[in-house]
Amino acid sequence: MTSSAGDVIEGRYRLSQPLGKGGMAEVWAAVALDTGDEVAVKILREGAGIDSELGRRMRREADLVSAIKSPRICSLLGSGVWKSRLYLVFERLRGEPLADLLEREGTLPFAEVAEIVSGILDGLSDAHRAGVIHRDLTPWNIFLEGWDSDRKIRLIDFGISKAAQGESTITNQGGTLGSYGYMAPEQAKAAHEVDERADIYAVGVIAFQCLAGRVPFESGDPYAALSLKAQVDPPTLGEVTAETWPADLERFLRAALARNRGDRFPSAFAALTAWRAVVAKNQQARTRRHAATAQPREDTHTETMTAAPRGAGPGRRPRGGSR
Repeated sequence: MTSSAGDVIEGRYRLSQPLGKGGMAEVWAAVALDTGDEVAVKILREGAGIDSELGRRMRREADLVSAIKSPRICSLLGSGVWKSRLYLVFERLRGEPLADLLEREGTLPFAEVAEIVSGILDGLSDAHRAGVIHRDLTPWNIFLEGWDSDRKIRLIDFGISKAAQGESTITNQGGTLGSYGYMAPEQAKAAHEVDERADIYAVGVIAFQCLAGRVPFESGDPYAALSLKAQVDPPTLGEVTAETWPADLERFLRAALARNRGDRFPSAFAALTAWRAVVAKNQQARTRRHAATAQPREDTHTETMTAAPRGAGPGRRPRGGSR
């Protein structure tokens, strides 16, 4: 960390403890001196100039997040420059990223996945309505605020987001931005050309991982995984887990993870509507995971909501957007 606990930013925010560090910035818990409220301060990494690509990306994040009005999005409270470094002030969230929960549990019961995916798509609907595409939805950028029945799903880290119209030159032509395990096939070719359907693909990956314990395409070589996405249809939950899953759930994932974006849901709202129908149809389904030794069901005509044996998901990586 290049900042220290006790530092006071422009006489307004006192840093208390580090929350995370990424390639673009470090994130600190802090206290607003005028109100006593706890906040999270994202500070551009030292040495990255205000007019650098990272600096421009951070300013764009502030502009785009400010444009979204949604209880599902972590709110921007302020911004400024401190010691020649840009900083953004966000509301402080208490809880954990979805990545931590998946690392701890491996797979999740459908009832929990239903809540998480609904919250993500609800937040995306608001973001897309405001003309903002996230482009880096991963379990690290899905924050589970609170616990149990009071938990809320929040979307964070819009650091590589783009406007649906009028994209700036921050993203180079043909450049790749995002996390390869969750990236839509077209995003790997040209991040500047993606639309809302790239975010829908990422939601499909996250839902698949929550239920199966792994992402659809796994490889030690990111480029091999990206190549597979462009050439091969993703596996089904049944193929990965050797268990029977509801046909409507498999259809939802097939649409969300379609290689051709024209075959995906046309909008986050359309995906949310379809997901709610899946949840409603299976609301009486089982919510307990099978043990890792669970055997495939012989009756393939019976639709039951199960969760997959635990699998090795993608490794944990620190993210600067954790709150």
